[in-house]
Amino acid sequence: MRLLLVEDDSSLAEGILTSLKGEGYTLDWLQDGASALHALSSEPFDLAILDLGLPRMDGLQVLRALRDRHQAVPVLVLTARDGVQDRIAGLDAGADDYLIKPFDSAELKARIRALLRRSAGRAEPLIQLRGVTLDPQSQQVSFEGRNVNLSRKEFILLHELMAQPDRVLTRDRLEQALYGIGRAGLAFITAFACWILLNEWTRIPEEPAVFKNWHEKSPEEMQAAVDALCSACSAACCMPSRARGRNAGARGRC
Repeated sequence: MRLLLVEDDSSLAEGILTSLKGEGYTLDWLQDGASALHALSSEPFDLAILDLGLPRMDGLQVLRALRDRHQAVPVLVLTARDGVQDRIAGLDAGADDYLIKPFDSAELKARIRALLRRSAGRAEPLIQLRGVTLDPQSQQVSFEGRNVNLSRKEFILLHELMAQPDRVLTRDRLEQALYGIGRAGLAFITAFACWILLNEWTRIPEEPAVFKNWHEKSPEEMQAAVDALCSACSAACCMPSRARGRNAGARGRC
């Protein structure tokens, strides 16, 4: 899941980022309201953590502009403004939850999990799909009762896919979920991560040869690796970019 933190206090922001680092999220950090509004309007985020006292554009203005543009991303407000009227103003502007500074990091994590569940239309903490059980809090995954050990990136990828089982996710969406702002375009690495993840539960005959010694491959050979992933599983997460335009509605596109 991809989260955006908007906080101009560097020490507080670094503390929040450190606290959330091990929670299985991809985190981006911006320090002013105008940049936050642009990012939230142009890139996919699963949740925003928004301070109100921001330079260039106040947090309340960001909230109102987001909702005026029909952006439904959940927003958790962090603020030192603890008056009742301040909280009412934030909620009426479009905030989904409110947390007063100073706060405990455990409470912040719990509120984030609750908002993500709510936005996905779930009430239960576990995500279950076709024999796979994923626990966002403990970051444990099992398949038909058997524990599955995943790396951080593999867990993030699986969480992203399982949280939205009825949506076709674009490759750009998966890359942004894995790497954050400014690090999209890593199609080959994303494809390789998808292949590793799929191999945990499916009987793909063998590793496509083009994946071996991938760092020595040409761009054409890297694209062939992405093609090989799609051939390995009909529901794979990546379609070659050249096919996107003519297969805009195809199953398996991403």
